[in-house]
Amino acid sequence: AAPDGSGDNAAGEQTALAPVPAAAAPAEPPPPDAPPLPGPMELDRAALQALMGRPAFAWEQPGAAMWRYDGPGCELFVFLHGARVRHVEAQGEDATRREACLARLLAARP
Repeated sequence: AAPDGSGDNAAGEQTALAPVPAAAAPAEPPPPDAPPLPGPMELDRAALQALMGRPAFAWEQPGAAMWRYDGPGCELFVFLHGARVRHVEAQGEDATRREACLARLLAARP
């Protein structure tokens, strides 16, 4: 286009303007995530057992306990002090995230 915006070149010939590309359509929003699972640290002993069922292994002593839940690709170790969950660890091939292990365990429940 000429400096005056007329679309004429220096020789006075009409030039075709390149079409303006259409704006890309906005991407579809991602699907909503699944509702979050309750964090094990938010549970007491009764709520944990109601959610997870009986542990595969339980070690108990007065005032403290460790429950182990075995699932596909991971084991979840839940440490209780009194009636409250105080610490949770995951081990195994799929133990990169406690949440992933918890989700696998819950999905495997009958």
